[in-house]
Amino acid sequence: HLPDWLDSFPSLTVLNLNQNLFNGSLPDSLSSLTNMRVLSLSHNRFYGSVPDLSRLVNLQVLELDDNSFGPNFPRTYNKLVTCVLRNNKFRSSLPDNMSSYYQLERFDISENAFVGPFQLELFSLPAISYINISRNKLSGMLFENLSCNSILEEVDLSSNLLTGKLPKCLVSNSNDRKFLYGGNCLEDTNQNQNQHEQAFCHTEAIAVGIGLNERKKHKGVSKTVLAFGIIGGIFGGISLVALIFMIMIRRGNGKSMTMKNSKTKLISEKAASGKLISDSRHVPKAMKFGTVGLPPYRAFSLEEIVTATNNFDTTSFIGEGSQGQVGSGVVIL
Repeated sequence: HLPDWLDSFPSLTVLNLNQNLFNGSLPDSLSSLTNMRVLSLSHNRFYGSVPDLSRLVNLQVLELDDNSFGPNFPRTYNKLVTCVLRNNKFRSSLPDNMSSYYQLERFDISENAFVGPFQLELFSLPAISYINISRNKLSGMLFENLSCNSILEEVDLSSNLLTGKLPKCLVSNSNDRKFLYGGNCLEDTNQNQNQHEQAFCHTEAIAVGIGLNERKKHKGVSKTVLAFGIIGGIFGGISLVALIFMIMIRRGNGKSMTMKNSKTKLISEKAASGKLISDSRHVPKAMKFGTVGLPPYRAFSLEEIVTATNNFDTTSFIGEGSQGQVGSGVVIL
């Protein structure tokens, strides 16, 4: 694996790890090496997305061939001179700004699964000398009067979904230039290289377009599902916490009410008890001086009550209560 601390070498200009056994994904710290001029990682076992290299304004050579990078074309600054992505797992379309790579000399994206239109402006870039886009699924229509750079030495367009006519600028100087275009749907009057029927390229191009749209749609749906899942998880967590909080409050209130009711009941039972205490010396202090929060009262002994009512004389009788007869008397303290 490449270490994450590559940004500890901000002055690094060349990183060449060709033909080793490195594996894993590239660290994001690679994006910070703004002085990098050459990044060559060919013939290893790297995989995954290539970090954003658009900040590497001095990068001129990008060689990532014979790995498992993908799926998107790397984001780079347009000062590249060499771009070699051969034999990876790229399956996106080409960047729209490829025609602005004016210093590009060598462009090799063969043996991938690139889709979408091939930008014909690449043939006329001022410094371009080598183009290889073979074994992809690139589409587009070529024209006889297409403009080409006169210094083009090798062009390989084979095994794609290209239609139209062979550009004269590529055919006329075939002795000085290697030009391969078989496995497309081009009009080749000399039948020098085998071509598919037009219907084949149209059908394949439509299928590729549908597949690309489905991937974009699936990606969009996945992001939407993920967003709803996160939001739902947050609300679910909040609801669970609120429910637990309410249960705890209710249990606390229930215990408080139970204790309060029990205490009140006990006091009431003591206050309303119909039993007579025979000796005031055995009266509990709490009953004599009252309970906190309740008015104080005194319990009288049987002897005191007999004396106060004149031995329960009928003249002391004043009525009938829920506990029996009720009388009145005078106690001399």
